Amino acid sequence: MVDVSTLWFSIVASVALTVVLNLILFFCPGATRRLYDALSRIAGQSAHEPSDVDAPRGSRVLFPWKWMVIGSLILTLVINLLIVMRG
Repeated sequence: MVDVSTLWFSIVASVALTVVLNLILFFCPGATRRLYDALSRIAGQSAHEPSDVDAPRGSRVLFPWKWMVIGSLILTLVINLLIVMRG
């Protein structure tokens, strides 16, 4: 059985982490681009193929991080409410 205080802690922690992430991205506006560039460089390197720095890149995938954060919050609420209602 889940205690109600556990549910509130989960909700508050989700909101707090979301706010902290948004504040970091707000005060460091270039952090998103730098992280994307670093991760794409790592993903682009392969142990089996030589690195082509000037080679044209494939299709670019945009990661909708804001929608993922909102979806995560909603799913957290739904799951926790289902657990409380069940127990």
